[in-house]
Amino acid sequence: MKSFLKNLVLFTILLLISCENSDNEDSNIPPNVSFISPNEDLSIALGDILDILVAADDPDGQVDTVYIEFNGENIAQITSIPYQYSFNTSFETPGTYELKAIASDNLGALSTTTTILLEITEFVIVPPTVQTLPPTFIGLFGADVKSTSTSFGTFGPDQTGICWDLTPNPVFDENGSNFQFPTGTTNGISNYNINSLEPGTTYYFRAFATYYDDLDSDSIAVTYGDNIEVTLSSEFYTETGMFTDTRDGEVYQWVTIDGMTWMAENLRYSDNNTNCIEYYDDVQDGMNYGNFYRLCDVCPDGWRLPVQEDYVALINYLGGTNRAGKYLKSNNAIFWNTEFASNESLFSALPGGYKVQPDLDSFETGVGEKAYFSYLDEEDVNTNFVSLQDFNDSVEYNDIDSAAGLIWMSIRCIQE
Repeated sequence: MKSFLKNLVLFTILLLISCENSDNEDSNIPPNVSFISPNEDLSIALGDILDILVAADDPDGQVDTVYIEFNGENIAQITSIPYQYSFNTSFETPGTYELKAIASDNLGALSTTTTILLEITEFVIVPPTVQTLPPTFIGLFGADVKSTSTSFGTFGPDQTGICWDLTPNPVFDENGSNFQFPTGTTNGISNYNINSLEPGTTYYFRAFATYYDDLDSDSIAVTYGDNIEVTLSSEFYTETGMFTDTRDGEVYQWVTIDGMTWMAENLRYSDNNTNCIEYYDDVQDGMNYGNFYRLCDVCPDGWRLPVQEDYVALINYLGGTNRAGKYLKSNNAIFWNTEFASNESLFSALPGGYKVQPDLDSFETGVGEKAYFSYLDEEDVNTNFVSLQDFNDSVEYNDIDSAAGLIWMSIRCIQE
């Protein structure tokens, strides 16, 4: 009898516990779950990353796990805040898919978000766009042309440049010679100093940009700007003549090159200002090359000393530093090797050398070998000059440190 009563009590206790657990399960409130991002249907390109962020909480317990489902397939299980996942679409195929989030609580109750429709579209690469800008300088053998990138497209430009041809719509050919990459870029504007063309010829210039046109970044395409039509100058000089220096009666030839009128002979003016003027040791050299000068006010009335920009414009017009020397040098075989001296510009540069006085004594250097023409540079205390040599076509910009002593060189004045 006692055994029966004992078993009856135990059964009653178990029955009560079972009923209590059943009541707890029936009263459990499911968790709340919703999308923060994305929060509406959307379309993205194949290969894009979709950042998914879910909000989930449980009013009478705690959230156990948040599941992310893509088209019915579980792609992520997240067990702690923040409930977020970055979904890479690169391995999917274009189409429309369902996106859901499911939250479970500590008692196993589940809640599901509303379904978001995700459209994955074909990946379209947008090319960069470039603009061809008008030339800032036109010379005999080329022009200074500019370009700019107006938009970067999907990947941005790999390289930018300028190409040209005798007919419209030139194309970039990396194995050809009719293109140039920038010589410099300032404030988004790319610069091109092109000086290998034919005088008097019309060319068409076009900016280009290369870019990768697939996801693997191993295929290169080219996009272009508009055409710019440029006709190069055809004349080395436009006018020439003679003038007389009223101070001493010396007569000089002048020549107009690209709108600037230069003395076509070295200055020969003499006065008692020995600090400004020096003379050649050999009288015949003085007859050939004029006098040496420091950068004093020695030009005739109506003429001025040149500045660097004057020589830059002159040299660029005649083809740049690699070739202008040939056209600037006198073609008199007494002074130069005529292989490198043709004087089409009538500038008639001569190898007058220069004189330097490092201490009490002065000496000449380069006479009969090189031409040196000094120019003003108010921001530089050194002696700045351009030089021409006997054995090539080049022109060089140089300076001599003021610590070397007093420097005198040939001067060519410019008409004001």
